Amino acid sequence: MRCTCKDKKLDSATVYIKKAIDAHSYKLDQEYEVAARIAVDKKDYKTAIKYYNMAYTENSTKVLYLYQASIYADKYYKDPKLKLNYYTKLKQKSESKGANSQYFVVFAEKRISELKSEIFAKGE
Repeated sequence: MRCTCKDKKLDSATVYIKKAIDAHSYKLDQEYEVAARIAVDKKDYKTAIKYYNMAYTENSTKVLYLYQASIYADKYYKDPKLKLNYYTKLKQKSESKGANSQYFVVFAEKRISELKSEIFAKGE
């Protein structure tokens, strides 16, 4: 069976379409961040936390998303153990990012210490 010029064009078109799709793929972290900020403006911290976590899942290079999730978890949750989980994750992920995330490490360590004292004081 002979390959026609039309077949070659279709094969070429398929390759170019796949390249175009790959070129247009992007992360949704910025959209999730905007949704989180809207939730914060509405004082819907639970939703904001969800969107900041989704933003971090999309772009794990931006530890700022975990920082924001931690801040709003601190405002939303009453249980210090839940808050502690957020700050522990923030600290762990920030440490792996190097010097650029040192502020987050120090901030998380301070809050972790405070939360552990609070938990200890309650006798939990």
